[in-house]
Amino acid sequence: MAGDEPYLPAGDVKVERAIGRFIIAWGALEREIDSAIHDLLLAKSSTGMIVTANLAMRAKLDLVHALFEQLRRGEDAIWRPISTEWEQRVDRLINMTAKANADARVPIVHSQPLVMRFEDGDRPVWMRAAARKGGWRGFAVTYTKAYLDEQTAMVVDLVREWAAARDHWQPAVNALRSAGADEWLGRAPDEQDHPTLQIQSSRGLPKATPKPKRQKTPKRRA
Repeated sequence: MAGDEPYLPAGDVKVERAIGRFIIAWGALEREIDSAIHDLLLAKSSTGMIVTANLAMRAKLDLVHALFEQLRRGEDAIWRPISTEWEQRVDRLINMTAKANADARVPIVHSQPLVMRFEDGDRPVWMRAAARKGGWRGFAVTYTKAYLDEQTAMVVDLVREWAAARDHWQPAVNALRSAGADEWLGRAPDEQDHPTLQIQSSRGLPKATPKPKRQKTPKRRA
């Protein structure tokens, strides 16, 4: 192989399909995290997407953690139904997702295929390079279907856990949205609605012309 010739490893359908399944599962995970941010921002989806559209995963996790901390440490009684057990569960979930991002997604998605030559033949590897204090470091791995399937199963578990967290805090989020709308309208959340209707004529419009009175015709008697 010439020195300037690009290297592409030989196709391995099983490994490539496993990589595809992992990427699809990770996309579902990001969707749940984006939706969690939209929830905690108390914003509608279109507004929340403006916030999350260009954020990296690490920034998304920092944002959802900060929003969750702000709500659970506030004095708003509406958020109190979120139990301490679930608060700790969300903390663990964020940490587990950050670890999966660093240990699984980044290497699988961003590693570069290289070839290593051994006595028994060439072997494709995926190299992940990092420039840190102390100089350049590289990490090479060989992906197998079994390893990739294991990572995909781990991501699917995270997707389900994020969905469960959102389902748990959804009533409190809806209540906060309702309370915010009531405050904006200038009334207390527990105050009942008293709709009123006020009719006012517009100035400058011509007055309505009264209908002419109808004269009654006397009936003829036989």
